[in-house]
Amino acid sequence: MATPSVSLLDLAAASLSSAIVAADQIVTLARQDDATPDTDQKNIRLKNDGSFVTDADLAAQQIIVDAIRNVSPLVRIVGEEAEEEMQTKAITGHEERSQRMYTLCRQEIELRYHRQNVTHMPLSQATTITKERNDQDAKEHKDAQEGATTTAEQSADQDQGTAVVSRDSVGVGMLQEPLQEFEVDPSRVSVFIDPLDGTKAYAKADYEPVSVLIAIILDKIPCFGVICKPFGYPGQTSVLDTGCVAIYGGTLLGGAYTAGGTVCNLPSPTSPPTEIPELFDSETSSISPLDSSNRPPPTVRSVSDTLDSPSSARLSMEDLPRAVISSSRSKGIVEDFVTHLGDRGMINPQPLLVSGAGEKSLRIILRSENEGLWFFPKAGTSLWDVAASDALLRATGGRLTDKNGNDMDYSKSRTEAENEDGVVACYDQRLHAECIRLFLEKSWHE
Repeated sequence: MATPSVSLLDLAAASLSSAIVAADQIVTLARQDDATPDTDQKNIRLKNDGSFVTDADLAAQQIIVDAIRNVSPLVRIVGEEAEEEMQTKAITGHEERSQRMYTLCRQEIELRYHRQNVTHMPLSQATTITKERNDQDAKEHKDAQEGATTTAEQSADQDQGTAVVSRDSVGVGMLQEPLQEFEVDPSRVSVFIDPLDGTKAYAKADYEPVSVLIAIILDKIPCFGVICKPFGYPGQTSVLDTGCVAIYGGTLLGGAYTAGGTVCNLPSPTSPPTEIPELFDSETSSISPLDSSNRPPPTVRSVSDTLDSPSSARLSMEDLPRAVISSSRSKGIVEDFVTHLGDRGMINPQPLLVSGAGEKSLRIILRSENEGLWFFPKAGTSLWDVAASDALLRATGGRLTDKNGNDMDYSKSRTEAENEDGVVACYDQRLHAECIRLFLEKSWHE
């Protein structure tokens, strides 16, 4: 008897919709706890590994797991929380909302996959897009949202604005095609879930680092990821009346999007590492000589433009990409290597202190403060912390590996999911390759 196939588009819709519904529970418990400061509505406690867990972690994971299993009970699910404890905190009453949200998300993902040009996304009640590249883009979007008649040329611009835009290996905007195959054998698929990344901050009522992270893995390679911010995110469209923001995408769709909004408008590339002599070839994971045919148009500043420019034309320190590191883990090898990159003029020598794996990843993808590198070459993260980021970076011109430049091994089980060799994530494949090279050429110690 043939094994039934599973649709990756259905799984993507389930991942996105369940992240949004799970965010509801996370926010609801936080508000209850904040309203009654003398009680512990979150039920904060320590797990055996010394990390925090709350009822929100378990409720959120249960919502997500149920949504995935409704699509296919045969795909492998790897969640941060233990299945047994999750079931003890099972909640009900969200099923109808989950189904409605799934329908909306499935419609949106179908539009994204087929590149249909629409002026209103199914999840959107907002009329603004974020991070417009210039005033003209903003004006054209506003006109479209108000139903204004556009010229054929304006329509073409609108198509570009809602298409999937990513960056190639030197940071240049380009279009990627979605995966052609989306009906697959479920044995090829895994789903990694971090239902509440940033639990320690959440327990302290510090909600900025909190994220919901979900990733779909096909043949051990992330193809779709969701980073959902339950408490919103500056400058990004929120989903309906929820207040949460969800960034999603991957090679399945060919890029990254804001749920209910537009394509994530990635900033113009400004990577200036002056000592990168080679171009990283993402297809072969090797280093090849810099090929002038890969250079972008002269109107776009990129790594290769900077290399060929006189020193007076190179970018200032403020234009250099910045590292994002945790304040609690900013010393030792992390500080030493980030300082080393700064001394070489590859990154801004002043890193940003950012908590939460999801928050760091989102900073690298959206780059509101020119964030470009997450460097943490030791244990302390797990596969569910990085899988969604990995999927999104693959589709937007970035790269995520361990400290040796190896891809993460997503075939591992929940009990083997610790990233013993750390994580190095970068918005630009070429800068990532040079970071790995410099790290491996020396012996770095705590």
